[in-house]
Amino acid sequence: MKRLLLSGIILFCLSGILFLTQMSCKKESKAPPVIPPRIEVTLHSNDVRGQSSEIWLTTKQDTLTHKKLNITLPEGQLIAPQAKLTKDYAGIVFVSMNADEKTTGIYYCKLDGSGLKKIADAPTDANSGVTLQGVY
Repeated sequence: MKRLLLSGIILFCLSGILFLTQMSCKKESKAPPVIPPRIEVTLHSNDVRGQSSEIWLTTKQDTLTHKKLNITLPEGQLIAPQAKLTKDYAGIVFVSMNADEKTTGIYYCKLDGSGLKKIADAPTDANSGVTLQGVY
């Protein structure tokens, strides 16, 4: 009788161990991470000072594609010749300036040119400028 009870306890423990092993070894398929396409920002300059009113995206995948972003800035504003993609490839951050080459602020828009919003004003000091150099 003791042996029967002891063997029952051992079988119960073994079945518990097998159950825990199966629970911890779940079969779960994970998709490989999606690597975004390599996107480069190129600026189309309008004059010799490097002022620009257009941002062109060049996408390098199998072929090169060029796409102009339709960005509408306030009157008298131009896009400074510097723009950066966000780390998640969702949008572009760029600096705006007026005709006197004084910076007026930093803007953000999506890759299709929509969702334009001003995220920072330029400093009011006469000699201070806003730049995106060294940003990530």
